[in-house]
This record gives sequence, C-alpha cells and structure tokens, in this order.
Amino acid sequence: MRNIRLIRWSPGVFLLLVLLSGCSKGTATVSGRVAHNGKALVGGSVTLVGEGGTRVTGRINPDGTYKIDEVPVGLVKIAVKASSSPGLPPVLVPWAPEESDPEASDGVPAGYADADKSGLTLTVAAGQQTFDINLP
Repeated sequence: MRNIRLIRWSPGVFLLLVLLSGCSKGTATVSGRVAHNGKALVGGSVTLVGEGGTRVTGRINPDGTYKIDEVPVGLVKIAVKASSSPGLPPVLVPWAPEESDPEASDGVPAGYADADKSGLTLTVAAGQQTFDINLP
C-alpha cells in the first residue's frame, strides 16, 4: 500500500516542482542605437532598471550602438548618460559631481540620466530584443 501512496503523491510533487522552477521570469539581451536629435551619441552608458530594482548597464559605442546582457524580463526603466568620451565603459569614466547646468554632455538633458525621471520605459521579452533610443 505504501507504493500506491507514493505513486499517488508523485504527480502532485512533480507539478509543484514544475511550478516552482517556472517562478523566474528569465533574462534577455537588449541592443540598439542611441541618438539625440537624430545624431548618434559617441559615448556614455545605458542603464536598465527592472521592477525589482535590478540594474544592468552597457556602454554606448562610438557608432551609437549599445548591447546589454542579463536584462530582467518585464517592465524596465531606462537611463541614458551621455559622455564625450567615446566607448569608455561606465566603470572607467571618472566620477564627477552633478553639474549645475541642466544640459549634460552632447546637449542631452541631464534628466535622462535618472531612470526614475527619464520617462523612458521598455517591456522586455525573453531572448534578444532591439530597442533604439531616440532622445529629443
């Protein structure tokens, strides 16, 4: 009789394991081009902030392209920091205090550097996704 109970509970245990393994939404790769007034940015970074606060950052290459791996699936807020230093990874760009001028490098408004204030969002799907960022 024990064997019957074990077989009887096995589908329930199996279903529970399947449901628990599906709790993670997964990640994606997001790439694209960043432009301001139609002109490609030559440097800086793009940061994507997931609903849980997870932040992932990628650099803006000299041709204006970017690529970010391990982006959380779901709604993300976007921050764009322009730099006149083409292609430097964000961790290598020296820290500088906030500028009092409302315009950041390359004339991009400083408000785009804050994901909570930029107004830029994207719903990320699993896999690879292209998203061009055109700043006015």
